[in-house]
Amino acid sequence: AGASPINTGLQMRRSLVAILLVANLVRCMALIAELCFEEHVHMTFMDRLDAGQQGWVRDLVALLPATVFLSAFSVVVLFWAQLHYTTTIVPLPLLDCLFVCVNIACYLLVAAIAVCTFLLQAYSHLREYMICIIGFLNAIVALSFLHYGFTVVSELAETARKKLPGKRLTHRVMILSVVCPLSLLVRGAWYIAWGLALGRPSMSVDLVLCLVGEWLPSVVTLVVLSPLQRGGARSPSESVDDSTDSEAPLLQDDSSTPQRALAGGAPGLTWKQLYPQPEKV
Repeated sequence: AGASPINTGLQMRRSLVAILLVANLVRCMALIAELCFEEHVHMTFMDRLDAGQQGWVRDLVALLPATVFLSAFSVVVLFWAQLHYTTTIVPLPLLDCLFVCVNIACYLLVAAIAVCTFLLQAYSHLREYMICIIGFLNAIVALSFLHYGFTVVSELAETARKKLPGKRLTHRVMILSVVCPLSLLVRGAWYIAWGLALGRPSMSVDLVLCLVGEWLPSVVTLVVLSPLQRGGARSPSESVDDSTDSEAPLLQDDSSTPQRALAGGAPGLTWKQLYPQPEKV
């Protein structure tokens, strides 16, 4: 038997929180390293490099966290896609595998560009190539986010209104599906413009783009997908059912139909009678 939708949603949220934590830690370390570079803090390994190689290291350190954030936001896209295909009863057993392969391919592409520019001593080209790639990846993730987000809202709006009337689930998903794609598109458009030599990169603008394209979507995602529980203590079953990290409760059937054990069958096997229900005497 496969995992229940609720457990899948909880596991997805934990994975998203973990990846966002890793991405923010990587960004913090990159900012600390950038500050050390600006203050000319003595680092032994940097002394062994020439000026071009030092610039290559700085560009790689500054741009690598953006790819980690894109992986984190792609987890949300994967969740919306899974929810959409579950709702439409379209089995896609290889969707998780496709998600992992695409992420690995993106990291391999970044690694190949970094290695090639270093071996060919084209140190200054690393920033140009990385900016173009990150810009296009931001646009792809943003459009996918927008598409699946609005698809989920349109498919489950009525069900959410009936089963979770006090959670405003549709409004929360709508906010997430608007703010995050717009933030990613702003950063992606700016990076693509830089890659096409339509502007000159600057540290101050890049810092603002990091806040817009990384910090803002992270905060909105965590706030929207967090279980907003009110009132006193609840039982574990109520806490799981009211969790809004996913729309899993929306996909469950009513459990009003009785389940009975198969006569003479293996233990644990049950059957469910749909209709007509037997009349009670």
